[in-house]
Amino acid sequence: MLNEELQEMLNTLQPKTNKWIANLIKEWSENDAATRAIIQLGSSWDTHVAAEALIRKEGVTTETKEGTIKTHPAVRISQTAMDNYKRLLKFLGIEVDTIIQGEEKD
Repeated sequence: MLNEELQEMLNTLQPKTNKWIANLIKEWSENDAATRAIIQLGSSWDTHVAAEALIRKEGVTTETKEGTIKTHPAVRISQTAMDNYKRLLKFLGIEVDTIIQGEEKD
């Protein structure tokens, strides 16, 4: 059973991610610190997915007010979120190969 703070954190995740993370918590969590890290794993995944959706919609580059082209800010957000995701997997001792795109392999 999650305490109120952890449940609130879990509830901020997208529904599909919430379900996946709730299952990971049951399987991998040994304490509140591990549960927090697992929930952050889900948050990193959701941030990555949202940034990728924005990149698909708006493109990899954007035009500044001065008219120059630069990398869309969502590219960096996506990269940072995926870096955090991978770091958290390693911290938790979850093999990267066991999880594909936010879902456990069958």
